[in-house]
Amino acid sequence: MDTNERKLQKWLEFTQKIFSSLEMDQTARTIMDIGLELLDMQRGFVAVLEPGATIGRFILGRTDQQRTLEEKDFDNVSNGFIHARLKNPEIYSESNHDRLRLFIPLFSARTTVEPKTPIAYLYQERDQITTFDSEEKELAEVFGLHAGMALENVRLYETATRDPLTGLYLHHYFNAIALVEWKRTVRHGHPLSVIFLDIDNFKSINEFHGRAIGDSILQKIAGILKEACRSEDSISRYGGEEFVALLPETDESGVKTVASRIQEDVSLILSTPDAKSVTVSIGASTYPRCAVNHVQNLIQLAEIARLRSFQLGGGRTVIYEPALSNEHVKLFQ
Repeated sequence: MDTNERKLQKWLEFTQKIFSSLEMDQTARTIMDIGLELLDMQRGFVAVLEPGATIGRFILGRTDQQRTLEEKDFDNVSNGFIHARLKNPEIYSESNHDRLRLFIPLFSARTTVEPKTPIAYLYQERDQITTFDSEEKELAEVFGLHAGMALENVRLYETATRDPLTGLYLHHYFNAIALVEWKRTVRHGHPLSVIFLDIDNFKSINEFHGRAIGDSILQKIAGILKEACRSEDSISRYGGEEFVALLPETDESGVKTVASRIQEDVSLILSTPDAKSVTVSIGASTYPRCAVNHVQNLIQLAEIARLRSFQLGGGRTVIYEPALSNEHVKLFQ
C-alpha cells in the first residue's frame, strides 16, 4: 500500500470513528491520532474555546506513537504561536525553532456570522523545518471541517446531559441511564448497587468559606467519585451537594469497598486548611438483597441509608438493611 492509499484508508477510518462517540476524551483522541497520521505530524493537542476566552482549554495531547501528553509537555513557544493565531483564526503553518508548527481552527457548522469564531483548535508539530504545501493545506481544511462538526456534537450532548460545574451527569439523564441499566440487571439476574452521597453541613461551608470554596469542594468530590468508580458506572450530581452513583454487577461487598475508598479519599484530598472539616455521609443499597421492583426504589433506599448516616454524625457509610427502616415495607408490601 503506497502513501496515498494508506492516507485514504486512514481517512475512511476517521470518518467512521469520529462521529461514533459522544465522549469528549474519546472524540479528541480519535481526532488527534488520525490527524497526526494524515498530516504527517509527530505530536499535538486539541483545545476547546469557551465564549469570551482568549486561550483554549486543553483537552488532550498525543504523539504519533499514540502516547498521551499533558499541557506542560508543550513549550511556551507553542503557547505564543497559538495566541497569535487566535487573533486571525485560519489554517496557518510556520517553520522555525527547528520544527514545523500547524494551527487548525475548528468551527461550528451552524455558525454563519462573519468573522467566524472557532469553537476549538488543533495544534500539531513535527521536528523538521519544511513547508506545508497547498495539497496538505487542503487536506487539513477538510479534516478540520469534520473535526469541528464532531466536537460540536459532543459539546451539544454535554450541555444537555452534563452538570457544567462537575462534569457529572445531570439528574434527568442519570435517571434515563438508570432505567436502562435496571432492565438489563433484571433480565440477566445480576446484582446492582447504588451509592448516595451528601456533603455534611455544606450550607455552613458555603456561608463560612464562600461559594468559590464550596464549588471547589463539589468539583473535588466529583473527581473522587470518578476515581473510585469504574468506567461502566454512572455518576450524577443529583442535587446541590448530593451525588448518586449506579454500579452495575456490584454486590454488597463491592459497594462497601467503593464507599470505603471514597471516604478515605475525601479525608485525604479535602483535609486542607480551607476544607479541613469536610466529611460526607454515604448511603448504599443493593439489588437483589433489597427486593425492589424499580431502580428508583433502590435509589430511595440508598437515600434513606444516607440520611441514617448523617443522623449518626456523618462521615460514615450505612448500607441499607430491611430492618433499618419501615420504608422497605411501605414500598414493597
